[in-house]
Amino acid sequence: MKKMNCIDKETVVYENNKENTARYVLGERGKKTLYCLAINPNTATPDNLDRTSIKVRTIARNNGFDGWILINVFPIRSENVSSLPDLSNEKEIEKNLEAIRKHIPKGKVTIWAAFGNSIRTKPYLVDCLKGIAEGLSDHIIHWVATRVNVSGTPKHPLYERNEALLTEFDMESFLKNI
Repeated sequence: MKKMNCIDKETVVYENNKENTARYVLGERGKKTLYCLAINPNTATPDNLDRTSIKVRTIARNNGFDGWILINVFPIRSENVSSLPDLSNEKEIEKNLEAIRKHIPKGKVTIWAAFGNSIRTKPYLVDCLKGIAEGLSDHIIHWVATRVNVSGTPKHPLYERNEALLTEFDMESFLKNI
């Protein structure tokens, strides 16, 4: 079993695999942290945030959060969702859920559903989403989103304005109907 790299100095949170082909968490802890569940990681690191992570940080701050942690439905790094493998990677999916559970404290937390329509592009992505929701069933989660697409999926952060407001999102109903 290969060891995961983990940087966690004061507020910075970053965890990826040794090969840097997967990222599990990225962000900055605060007294009031927003967790953002996007689709898959790109190239961002704590020292080199990408457009998505910058947008997540900005929207979090504009909604009263002093911390943000980006997690993903699927942890494999890819420039875009269509470039993800056609088959899932169970080992990485398990590591992803383990890291998410490690970094999201029990008690009441706010998770921003932000995976967009891309959740439907690979058959295993919906299963990954359901696995994360089930894996966090012992947490008290306040699910939020910005806007939703016509299909009912929550918008991805890149397609939102910096001033976007987070509102209630019924994840339970969404999971039943997807």
